[in-house]
Parts: sequence; C-alpha cells; structure tokens
Amino acid sequence: MNKTRLVILESIEEAKYFVDFVCSNDQEYKKSDILSLSPDIRAYLDKNGINSLSSAEIAGFQSYQAIMDKCEELETHVKGYIRKNNIEVPEDYFVNTFFFYLRLIWRHFMWDIELLNKCLMRKKYGKIIAFKHKRKSLGAQVIAINEQQLYMGDIAEKICQKNELEFTALAFPTGIKSKGIARISLKPGLFVGLCSRIGFMFIRLAAILFSKKKSLLISSPGYNLNLVCEELVAKKKNLEVCQFYVGKEGIVEILRSMAIMFCVLFSRKIKNKLLAYPVDFIFSVMPFARHYAGEYKNAVPEIYLNKILGALEQVKGDGVVFGGINYCELLRQKLSDGLIPFMLRLHFKAFGLKKALEIIKPNYVFSQMNAGLYGALGLFAKKANIPSVLISHGSHIAHKDYDKYAAREHEMLAKVILVGDYKYLAVQSPHARELAAQMSNGYHEIICIKPTLWGRSIDRSSRLRSNQFTVVYAATFKLRHDRRYIYETSDEFIQSLKDLCEVIKDLPDFKLIIKYRNNFELSCDTLEELLPISNDIVIENKRPFLDVLKEADLLVSFSSTTIEESLSNKVPVLLYGGQGRYSHIPCDPFSNANNGLNKAVTFIRNKDDLMKYFVLLSRQASAFKVPDQEFAKHRFGDNEAENFCDWFLRVADNPQDIDSEDDWEIREVKYKVMQNDKKNKGAEDATCKIL
Repeated sequence: MNKTRLVILESIEEAKYFVDFVCSNDQEYKKSDILSLSPDIRAYLDKNGINSLSSAEIAGFQSYQAIMDKCEELETHVKGYIRKNNIEVPEDYFVNTFFFYLRLIWRHFMWDIELLNKCLMRKKYGKIIAFKHKRKSLGAQVIAINEQQLYMGDIAEKICQKNELEFTALAFPTGIKSKGIARISLKPGLFVGLCSRIGFMFIRLAAILFSKKKSLLISSPGYNLNLVCEELVAKKKNLEVCQFYVGKEGIVEILRSMAIMFCVLFSRKIKNKLLAYPVDFIFSVMPFARHYAGEYKNAVPEIYLNKILGALEQVKGDGVVFGGINYCELLRQKLSDGLIPFMLRLHFKAFGLKKALEIIKPNYVFSQMNAGLYGALGLFAKKANIPSVLISHGSHIAHKDYDKYAAREHEMLAKVILVGDYKYLAVQSPHARELAAQMSNGYHEIICIKPTLWGRSIDRSSRLRSNQFTVVYAATFKLRHDRRYIYETSDEFIQSLKDLCEVIKDLPDFKLIIKYRNNFELSCDTLEELLPISNDIVIENKRPFLDVLKEADLLVSFSSTTIEESLSNKVPVLLYGGQGRYSHIPCDPFSNANNGLNKAVTFIRNKDDLMKYFVLLSRQASAFKVPDQEFAKHRFGDNEAENFCDWFLRVADNPQDIDSEDDWEIREVKYKVMQNDKKNKGAEDATCKIL
C-alpha cells in the first residue's frame, strides 16, 4: 500500500474504532502518517504501538495570524453589509453574543483547513483518510461547535478535491447523536400551554410576595459570586438574594413553581443540588415569556440574522473561502441548525426576563458575565434604573500598542465579560481598569475593587521554608472547539508542559506542581503518560488553586486568571506556552540582553530560553526576591481599591450616590455624541454597535 497516506483522527472514539476495526483488518494502516488532534488520542495510539503526529507540531504562529486576519476580513465585510443596507440592529447584548459564537464557529473551520494545508506543505501525500459523520440537525442547544460535531472528514474531502488527491472516508456504524432543533413555539401545544399557565400562576404570586423585600438579583452564584453574597448578607441582614434560570416546560415546572412559592411564603431558603448557593427566591424566565407572548416582537433579530447569512454568502462573490477551501455550506448548516435558532430563542427568553423584572423589582443586580441573558439583564436593569454591577470573572489586558492580534482578542472577550449595559464596572486589577476605560469611553462608572471573584488574599506566613524552589504550573485549559490566539490547544498545552518538565527534572532542589483538572480531551492519566514525570514533579487535581499557590515561589502559565491571582498575592509569574506567539501581559521576552530574574512578570518565547532562564534561576534561587514595586503595576495598592462589599453597602445605604435616571440619560447622550465624533473622523463602525 502507498505509504504517503495521512490518517486524521479527531476524537478518542475515532481512535478506538481505527485501532479495533481498521488496523485489525489491515496492519498496513499503522504505517501511515497519523495526525492526532488531542493528547488522549496520542496516548491511546502510543499504548497500541502506533506513532502519531501532534497538531502542535504542524500549526504555528503564522497559522494563527492567517486565521485572525481572515476573521477580521469577514467581520469587516459583514458589518459593512449591515451598515450599507441600513439593516436595523438588535440590542448590543444580542449582537455581542451572536458574534462571540460566530467567531468560534468560523475559526473552527479555518483551523481545520489551515492544519490540513500545513500537513500537505510539510509532506506530499497521495491519499488522505478521515472519518465522515452523518449529521442530522444539530439543535439549538449546541451553540458553537462542540465535541460531538466533527468536521475534519468534510474538510479533508474538500482539500483532496482541490489538490486532486485520493480521499477515503471512514464511518462509524452509527452517526452522531442529535437532540434535534430547539425551535421557539409561541403557541405551544395544549398540555405545555396548560402547564405554562399553571406554573406562571404560582411563580407570579411568589414574585409579587418577594417584590416587597429588599433584594439582590444575581446572574449565577458561580465564579465565587456566592462568597460575595454571603459576605453581603452577613453585613446587611435585611438583604435577600435571588437568581433566575431558563426553566423547563411541563409538569416539572409546575411542581418547581409550587415549591418556590412555598419557600417564599414561609421565608425559607431555597436549596437544591443544582444551586451552588441557597437563595431566597429563584424564578424561571420561560413562564413569563409564555404568558406575555402576545406582546413579544422578534422581527428585528430575525431579519438581522437572515441578512448576515446572506452577507456571508456574498464575500467577494466567492462564498466563505479560507486556504482555497469554500466552507460556506458547512457554515450555513451550522448557523441555520444551531446558532440562529439559539439566538432567536435567547431573544424570547430575554423578553421573559424583562417581564419578570417588572414584577420582582429587585433593588440591585450583580453579574460576573455579559453574554446572552446576562447581557440582557444589564440592559433591562439600566432601563428600569436598577443599580447594577458587572464584576468580570476573567483576566483582561490591554494590548493595543503591543500585539494587534491579542488586542483584538481581549476586546472581543471584554464585550461579553468586562463591559456592557451595567451601570458599574467593578474591576479587580489595573490591567482590567485600563481596558474597561478604553472600551467604555466614560459611559460607565468604573469601580476599583480588591480581588473578589479571583485572587482572594492567601496567607503565606504559615508556608514551610525549605531549600526547595517550588514552581506551580496552572493554565486555563481550552477544548479543541475553542481555538483562539490567546489560548493554547490541548496539544500545545501538553507540549508546553513537556518542555517545562524536561527543564526542571534535571535541576536539583526544584519541585514542579502541575495544577490540572480532568476533561475528555486530556485526562490526568494521559498527562502522566505523555510527560516525563519524576519524584519532584507532582500532578495536583484535587486541592483548590489558592491552596496550591500558597506553596509557590513562581507560577508558570500561558493565559489564565491564575496569572492575576498570583500577581495580586505577590507571587511572580513566568509566561510560557503557545509556541511563543503571545505574552498575556505585554513585556519584552527573556534573552541574553534581558535576563533579569527579579521581575513580577517574565515572558519566554522558546524552550532554549526556558532552559537558560531556569539554569540561571537555579544558580540564584536563594537571592530570588521580587521587590514590591515590581508588582505595583499589576495589582491595586491598598489606597487604590476597596473591599467590594464595603463599597456596595456605602452606595446602597446612600441613595444620593446612585445616579438618577436623568444622569443616565445625560451619560448616554454624551456617549452617543462621542461615538458620532469618532464616526466623523473615519473610525470604522464606531456608532453601529455591531460588536
């Protein structure tokens, strides 16, 4: 058989089928070049005596640049099309959410195309073999591309057609499971309609009773917002906490609504295994949306989304093309079957949230996110003049004059996490303050707070002193369908860790703790199999990160809030990974000319420099001490920020500190004038608020 064959394995299920059925019938397949798209696949193949290529060996810095440039081109085209045709644009939260997921979808296709094109540039193949999956309607519950949606076979077939290569499709006995499309039905069936009316009766009564209390509405208790609520309630005894959820339809929702009404009536905390925090009231937005459906209008978002579909098909009159491959058909299917139904359903849910707020009338609103319903929450709180606070759970860095690709990524993420229609933007670091100020244009009030959702203070006084230097590795692991410039793929993640392990294992008196959590793309077992583990290298997957950080002399990471958590606790950070394409916090890379050790942040581009850094560090470990002033630009000083709960209680107890509705209107007018000024100066898309 021809040895110039490339076999592509995208999931562990494909790998197992390949070994158990394909190779067992024809051992020659083992001699093919096999491209693995995750560490679990690579480890499984290794166990079966099959060598494979890692995607991290193929795609590099230039690949990410090409994808980012093409994304920018597409967005510019779509925004220009919307503006040129005077298409009415939905609310900002809706548009920001849509583009957030749209970018993930078309990036996924581009990344697949780029990876295979790089394989063909690396070696001349006569044949490509990949799995093709039967795809039914993917369903609105699958917003972006996820682990059940495998497109490599489709992309490989298109690339083979373009390059006149032979293509062989492998297939599972069954296709991908699908739950079908979750469409909106404003006129539900008789049973669902009856259940909805009964459920609404109970939940509305509970909402009316709860509205008489002083309350705080939160988006979710996740990302440590539950700890904020606990502190607030302890300091302000008469404050009650509530949250919302989407809700199911049918008899379950009736029973749940009755239980909620009972708890509100008798002032009992609502505890549920699904809730991370016991609240005083919880409500579903769907009964409200169903009950008031006659008032609902969705023409604007429907027209907007359909026009965007048309705009994507008209890019340069050649469809959506990247790397010579037209993936418009795949993109249209994904948008039509998944993202667009999800967005229309989101708009309907947001309408239900708006109607619920009109009855509940919360006194305050907190959120740690601004995408989807959480973005709608900020908008409706603003319209109802409810004091609202957005405390981002993420790490935000302004890169505008340093790295244009990183700058764009952080701006896009900021729109769904850091800034929005919330009145107050509570920032936890100078970096977040800089980006928030850059993006809010003075429209919001920015509040500097001590680390609240991440980076809570840790007590390192009880730390045992020893001659051993402890390095902690902790990075935010992202799955294969979330491929961004500022995140590593799972293969890059493994490669970075492997480099670090190989450097540290030969250094005396050095210990490495790898903080990691299991997931389907990279298990702890795989981590142990693929890394050169030794007695001084430990994988920690149980203890909380802050407990591990107490032991650290140095944190190593690529892109994560662990970086800011470390800096806020005066633990120096080494930035490494992603094949050196990105420095999470802008700084000059380590080199022979820039080899100072006592810095709060050090950026290293490659393994050679990583080795030089740690050899130098091992010689000077006893003198390794970063001065406090080095941390000053990365963390707020004692006089720059205050405890969030203390700030909130001061504002809550002094209504004069809360702007009136007129003040809000004045701010908005000033903001629009500022935006118009930018437009007149030629700043693209300054007023259309597309993103």
